[in-house]
Amino acid sequence: MIGKERSIPIVILILEAILRRLPKNHLKYPLIAEELERRRAGFRGEESLDYYLRSLPEKEYIIFHDLNFPDGDFNCQIDTLLLTSRFALILEIKNMTGKLTFDIENEQFFQIKDGNEKGYSDPIAQAERHQKFIQKLFAEHNLPPVPVDHLVVISNPNAILEFKGNNYKVIKRVCKSHSMLKRISLYEQKYEKKILTPKELRKISKLLVKLNTPPTKFILQNYGIKKQS
Repeated sequence: MIGKERSIPIVILILEAILRRLPKNHLKYPLIAEELERRRAGFRGEESLDYYLRSLPEKEYIIFHDLNFPDGDFNCQIDTLLLTSRFALILEIKNMTGKLTFDIENEQFFQIKDGNEKGYSDPIAQAERHQKFIQKLFAEHNLPPVPVDHLVVISNPNAILEFKGNNYKVIKRVCKSHSMLKRISLYEQKYEKKILTPKELRKISKLLVKLNTPPTKFILQNYGIKKQS
């Protein structure tokens, strides 16, 4: 069952509109163009997972795509959230190619592509922050303490994964798309007890949709662009 449909993220639409209005010689134009392409790639990666997500039992899973929640001066953006009567699972989706290295000992994540090395925010740490946010959200609304877990999914089939360090628990939280359903089945085995009633599931579903807030106000201020630019 789909709790929130996937649509083109409003952030992409806003960035496209900004680039149409912004002179190409503007100092921030290359940065915004790069951000737009990154978000488009991310959206394509999320769409590609539908092939696998459709295999989940509709009566057991409620799927929410692209949830955004205000978090102080920041935005908590969750690619996909799976909700069941036994657990909730956050899917952090990365559509990246090349060699992707998870340096567990130094908590670093970097990509080597076409001979170039580039560092990125650690998606595992990002998923953990989202996990804590959802746990806090549920507690604030007096919801039953349903387990909230997380999984990082690399959607590009051409990516090569490498792990530095011997943290097996972290390695288990990263997979390619074709392995995602197997990983989800492990969470099903881990969380066997039903905690949420159908009524509570409906309450949480309505709450998540109600609180979802597209992060429009963050885009312009992130790049220091005024509306009249």
